[in-house]
Amino acid sequence: MPTRARLLVPVLLLLYAAQAATAVSTKSATWDETNYFGMGDYLLKHQQWDVPSAPIHPPLAYYLDSLPLLWEDLDRRVWNYSAEPSKDLAFLGAADIARGQALLSSEANRDDRLLNRARFMVILQALLLGYVVYRVAAALYGLAAGLIALAFFALCPNMLAHGALITPDMTLTVFCFTTMALFRQALVHDTRRYHVLSGISLGLALLSKFPALLLLPVEAIILGFMAFGGRRLPIKGLLLSAACTIAVFLVGYGLNPQPYLQGLTIQSSAAGHWSYLMGQLSSEGWWYYIFVAFLLKTPIPLLLCFGGALFLVMAKLFRRTITLDDLILWLPIVAFFAFFSVELRSIGLRYVLPVYPFIFVVAAGALMHLSSRFKFLLILPLLWYPVTAWTTWPHHLAYFNEFAGGPAHGYRYLVDSNLDWGQDLKGLKQFMDSRGIDRVYLSYFGTDSPDRYGIKYDWLPSYQLRNPNPAATSINIQRKSYVAISVTNLQGVYLEPQTMFRWLDKYTPVARIGHSIFVYYID
Repeated sequence: MPTRARLLVPVLLLLYAAQAATAVSTKSATWDETNYFGMGDYLLKHQQWDVPSAPIHPPLAYYLDSLPLLWEDLDRRVWNYSAEPSKDLAFLGAADIARGQALLSSEANRDDRLLNRARFMVILQALLLGYVVYRVAAALYGLAAGLIALAFFALCPNMLAHGALITPDMTLTVFCFTTMALFRQALVHDTRRYHVLSGISLGLALLSKFPALLLLPVEAIILGFMAFGGRRLPIKGLLLSAACTIAVFLVGYGLNPQPYLQGLTIQSSAAGHWSYLMGQLSSEGWWYYIFVAFLLKTPIPLLLCFGGALFLVMAKLFRRTITLDDLILWLPIVAFFAFFSVELRSIGLRYVLPVYPFIFVVAAGALMHLSSRFKFLLILPLLWYPVTAWTTWPHHLAYFNEFAGGPAHGYRYLVDSNLDWGQDLKGLKQFMDSRGIDRVYLSYFGTDSPDRYGIKYDWLPSYQLRNPNPAATSINIQRKSYVAISVTNLQGVYLEPQTMFRWLDKYTPVARIGHSIFVYYID
C-alpha cells in the first residue's frame, strides 16, 4: 500500500504543473515581469549590474528564469545605456518599462512563447518545492501527512499564482524551505554531505531575494536553543556549511558582492508605497496588512488546519516541550510575519509567500494528531480544498476565500499584486472580440502593452499606460462606449486625485475580466 500511495506524488506534482502552465498561458505579463524579462540573459553574458533594476534583487531568479532566452535572437541593443549621464543608485534602482516592452514585443517572443518558457522555469522550481514539502512532512509525520502536505501545495491558489511568474518570490520560497529542511538534516545527522548541502542551499537562498537574510537569525536562534539545552553543536560542520554558503554567494555575483550591497541600499532607502486595505488608502501602511492579506487569500480549509497546528505548538510551548523540529518549522513563519508587520512597504501577500511550505507541513501534521474517532473530519478539508482551487482556475492571482466573498469581491479589500497586477490584457482582448467591440476607453494598471494584443484604446488616466494621444487636453467619454479599468486604478491607489473614478460607482460592470479589469458600458 505505501508503494501505491507514493504514486500519488508524481500525480500531484503533474496536477500542479498542468494547472499552473495552462493558467499562466492565458495571462499577459504582470507588472514586475515586464521589468525583469531578459535580465538574467544580460547578467549572465556581461556579469555587470549596470542597467536599471539589475541590483534591486539578488540575481538567482534572473539567471534561472532567463535560461530559455540565452540562445534566442533577441534585440540586445535594448541593454545599451551608454547615453546615460550617470549610473548612480537612482538609475540602477529604477524600472525600465520601455526596455521590457521592447523585448516582449519582439518577433522572438511571438505569441508570448519566450515569456511562457521563462515562466516554465519558475514552474520547475515550484515542483522542486512541492517534492521537498512532501519529503519533510512524510519524514516528520508519516507518509499520509506527506501526501496531504503535497496536496495542500499542489492545489494552493497562491502557489499556483506566484509559482508561474518570473519574479523572485517563488525562488526565495523554494530555497528558504529547502535550506531549513537541509539545516535540520545537518543538525540531526551531522554528516559532511548535509552540512555541504545546507550551506549551498543557504547561499542560493541569499542569492534569491533579500528577505532570505531572515534565515540567519533563525538559524542562530536554533543553534542557541540546542546549546542551551546541552546539546553539542557540530562546529566543524557549521564552519564547512558557512564556507559553502559564502562560496556559492560569491560565485553567484561573479566574485563581486558590491551589487548586493547596492541592492540593499536601494531597497532600504526606497520610498513608501501607496497601498489599499479594506476601503482605505495609505502611504504609511498598516502593521496588520500582511495578516489581513493572509487571512483573506488563504483557503479556509488550510487556515483551519493551520489553526489546529498553532494550538498544538502553543500547548507544547506552555508545557516547555518544544523540539528542534518545532523550531525548524515555526521560526521562519514567525520571522517573516514579524518582519513584514514592521516593514510597512509590503503591498502584497507575496512578501510572506515563503511561510506557505512550512504551513503546509504543520497543517498536515495537525491532521495526523486527530484521534481515530475524529478522522472523519478529514473529509471536510480534503473535499473543500480541491473545489477552491478548481473553481479559481485560471485566475489564481485573484483568489480570495469565502471570508472576503470570493474573488468577485476581493477588490473591496486588497488590490495590486494581491489581485490586479496587469495580467488580464489577453482576457480583455477576448472579451472585445466576443462582443465585436473595436475600441475601449482604458485605464490600465500594469506594464505590459495593450498594443501587443491588438487592443485599440483611448487613454484614461493610468499608472504607466502609454497615452497614444498625449496632445489631448481633456477626456470626453462618448456615450454608448465601453470603459475598461483595472481595479487598482478604480480604487485610486496611485492616481491623483484618488477619487478620480468614483463616478463609475453608479454603473454596474458588464464584465469582470479575470476579476482584475472591470468593463462598463456608458449608455
